[in-house]
Amino acid sequence: MKESKVLKWISYIIIPIAFAILIISLFYSMNTYSYRDEIDILYFESDRFVENFMNNLKSTISELIHSQTTNYYIGRENSSLRVNYGSASNVMLNVRNFKYVIIYTPRNKVITNVMRKADSLEELLKYIENAEGKKVTIEEGQLTTDIDIINENWENYVEKFNGSYYYDNTQEGVIYELNVQSYDEKSRSYLTNYNNLNNVTYEEYDINDFKIYISYEEEFTQEASRMVSTLKSLMPYENWLYASIPVSTVIILLCAIYLEISIGYRKDKEGIDLNDIDKLPLEILLAIIGIVLVITFAIFDNVGITIYNYSKLYLCMISTIYLVIYILFALLATTVIKRIKAKVFWKNTLIYKFYKLIEKLYNKIQIRINKFTFKISEIKMLAIFVVCYFIIMVLIVTIFTLAKNLFLGIVIDIAITLYLLYKVKLRINCFINIKEQLKKIYEGNHDEKLNEEEFTEEFKEIVRYINDISNGFENAVQERIKSERLKTELITNVSHDIKTPLTSIINYVDLIKRENIDNEKVKEYIQILESKSHRLKRLMEDLVEASKASSRKCKINFRKIKFR
Repeated sequence: MKESKVLKWISYIIIPIAFAILIISLFYSMNTYSYRDEIDILYFESDRFVENFMNNLKSTISELIHSQTTNYYIGRENSSLRVNYGSASNVMLNVRNFKYVIIYTPRNKVITNVMRKADSLEELLKYIENAEGKKVTIEEGQLTTDIDIINENWENYVEKFNGSYYYDNTQEGVIYELNVQSYDEKSRSYLTNYNNLNNVTYEEYDINDFKIYISYEEEFTQEASRMVSTLKSLMPYENWLYASIPVSTVIILLCAIYLEISIGYRKDKEGIDLNDIDKLPLEILLAIIGIVLVITFAIFDNVGITIYNYSKLYLCMISTIYLVIYILFALLATTVIKRIKAKVFWKNTLIYKFYKLIEKLYNKIQIRINKFTFKISEIKMLAIFVVCYFIIMVLIVTIFTLAKNLFLGIVIDIAITLYLLYKVKLRINCFINIKEQLKKIYEGNHDEKLNEEEFTEEFKEIVRYINDISNGFENAVQERIKSERLKTELITNVSHDIKTPLTSIINYVDLIKRENIDNEKVKEYIQILESKSHRLKRLMEDLVEASKASSRKCKINFRKIKFR
């Protein structure tokens, strides 16, 4: 498929645009659900906020009851008041400066997300009191706050804080927590089992057992605020964004398929057109792309924080980085496709070049070793082999003797010896087969050939030479037979062609002799013609007989001759 420059550049331009739309659409669709509450501008005055607030509070209380480890003791190490840091999952992350201190009075346990050690409980509470924002205080089940929406819904959530648990006094920890409002079958089984244990006590709790101090600002965190403002700006295009996900995906796939098929071809050139970048080793290209990406992200990491609050400038920087990344990966994808099509992907790598260099060096070393080996006589090679064999045998026995396992050393020596004898037997059989084949060739039998697969590696080249010689002899014999046959046929045909006019000459000479010729000169000429024609006839007959004799077609009659 010939590449169209117009379609190529259109595809190159459409892909990043469609991909950016796809990313934005996926970003909106995935984050709208996570930030569905915060997107509402009246979120802090809504029932959803109260529900999130109470669920967060209930979860933190449950963590406090189950906590066994203690970060530190208030005031002194042997103090009875133990403090734990609450997990991040129980903090309303999207609310600015959400801080809390919760005290479980029956067991003198405290949980807080104020990440600072305090010398006293009063110091922790003072931190909450002095923090900016709204305040929520719950003491002995009484709610104190100026937040109307929480005051209005408080009675609906009071009973949800009730609960119970089994406490192991030996381990000082909660074994099992259950809801006193609804016992299920599993809870009843636990209740039966734990009531029979001496060290386990059953305890109930409600909101009166806790002192809760909370402070927060009715604003979102900086990250959540940025996210919420971005999602709000995209909300007018919500339907269009959802529809663009499949459309963008199809467009990207179509453009990518077209580029994959057409990349590398040109109208004015046959085959794959490789440029200088395509001829560059792939590892070097990857290193260059990696360096550019590292520099790009380093600049973004240093500059991005500075210009984060400048929305348009920050957006321009993000777009620039996106285009840089796209150009680099488009370049990489294009050259990889070209290399694969041209079947040079592996060849245009440093690994392949290093492999070929090692292979070349190995071949050179092997050639030198072979040359050195050929210079050594067979007797010397055999002597070296025998010496090496005995040295290895002695070393094996010595090593296993030192290891106090002489029997195993002897077994290994026997196994090696049997293996070597087997290899020697194979080579002796090769020698015998080659000798028999040479004898057959010498006797004129060129039909049988040696099978290379039946010989060891060092004899295969010799077998190939012998088969070639046998084929040469056979071809020479066939050529000779053909030549002899052609020569005989030629002599026979020529003799026949000469014999016919020669017979006519002899007959006409005989007819001329019967005429009364008075001229003596003419009679002399006739006599010469008759003599020469009969001589030529005898020569032709002898030639035919000699041809038959050379081709072994003549019949020989043997007779006894007596010499006197």
